[in-house]
Amino acid sequence: MVNGAESIEIPSFAEVTVPPDVVERNERIALQIQHVDLALEAARATDDWTDLFRAGAIQALRSLREEAEPVFSDIVSRLPWGQKTEVFRRLRELANVDQARPRESERDPGLGALDGDEFIEGFRPASMALDPVLARGHVAAMTAHPNAGKSSIALQMALAVAGLASLPGLDPDVGRVLYLAGDSDTNLAMQLIAAVEQHDIDPAGLRDRLLVVPSRFSLLGSVDEIAALAVARGGFSLIVVDTRAAYSAAEQEDDNMQALADAMALRRLTRVEGEPSVLVLCHPAKHAARDQMVPRGGSAFLGEIDENLVLWNDGDGVVELTAQKRRIPEFEPLRWRFDVVDIDRTDSRGRPVRSVRAYRVTDRQAAETRKARRHDENRLLFAMLRHPQESQAEWARLCGWMIEDGANAGQPHKTKVGRVLVRLKADKLVESLRGDWSLTERGRREAEKVD
Repeated sequence: MVNGAESIEIPSFAEVTVPPDVVERNERIALQIQHVDLALEAARATDDWTDLFRAGAIQALRSLREEAEPVFSDIVSRLPWGQKTEVFRRLRELANVDQARPRESERDPGLGALDGDEFIEGFRPASMALDPVLARGHVAAMTAHPNAGKSSIALQMALAVAGLASLPGLDPDVGRVLYLAGDSDTNLAMQLIAAVEQHDIDPAGLRDRLLVVPSRFSLLGSVDEIAALAVARGGFSLIVVDTRAAYSAAEQEDDNMQALADAMALRRLTRVEGEPSVLVLCHPAKHAARDQMVPRGGSAFLGEIDENLVLWNDGDGVVELTAQKRRIPEFEPLRWRFDVVDIDRTDSRGRPVRSVRAYRVTDRQAAETRKARRHDENRLLFAMLRHPQESQAEWARLCGWMIEDGANAGQPHKTKVGRVLVRLKADKLVESLRGDWSLTERGRREAEKVD
């Protein structure tokens, strides 16, 4: 007896019998902890968290969550925020796809249902691949009429995400890019050469940053191959599909179920290694106006994708990129212009090869472009008012528009006159009858205001 307390006899450790099921459970938990610890050690050593999210480690984390929740919570609480939310997302995916796992309660008959708190625990805001335009894990269409500059702009975005180009107003999450060039690999090659020269990129710097697939195929049957490529290359931040038509499995473009199948194949691409943003270039109906710029074909395609970016060409080489459908915050219109340039290649006759470069246009530059365009329109209106019977070549001379280089250097720039006439006709300031152009009454009044 100590201090009046009755003494008791404590059995030795050897006399304590631990039930076999407890021993088995503890050994299982120890192995799971060891598995996760090894994955964490590798991830921290290389700053590459891929191993933590491979099936074995995620399965171990799921088992810890079920059998030793305090241990699971302790491990996850010490992860960086991005990896923490990724763990919950991966666990939620396991719950959704593992329909055969035995359920502890009849409340969840194999549907992968989550309690509300568990569901929101794994939520994470969209991570931007190219802020503010493209989000990781999202499918975005870029819809525009032919020759509006889709490929040129998509290539500029690809180089920015690859960390090889800087574009005003666009902030990339740098990573690898896969470009599916099924529409025209020759055209893309010329534009890539032009862009490499534009941004002063060493071509060797493209290696392991930008991958190009120069062929077309049915995307529906090739997602697994692309997924394997993503794992082999360490993941993608952006996949560009140029164009939807080149990779569609649809036999009937307007068939809703076939259109939905296309969209679902694109959706599967967002789940390959790296959780990339998927940008698919699309055409609208042939004569679609600006407010009708949606991907051509079954409407189920538009319903399944996350964003529909609209590229609109105003006719003078400047295009505006906006969004018609958006599941992430809106962005201010982005303007681009194009230059035709000679690239560092010659054809079989030794002549320089020409291609197109896209440039981001700032708001200030856009205002200057609008001012210059208005000036050109006024000059042509004035020339037509004073010399109504002249040819387009003579109007070009009167405006001072002469070709500056090339084989036709010094000749009147009739093409520029034609472009300006098209804009003036859209504003109903000029009209064409049997090939002859003249001012409308409204155009005459505008021309008389020109100083």
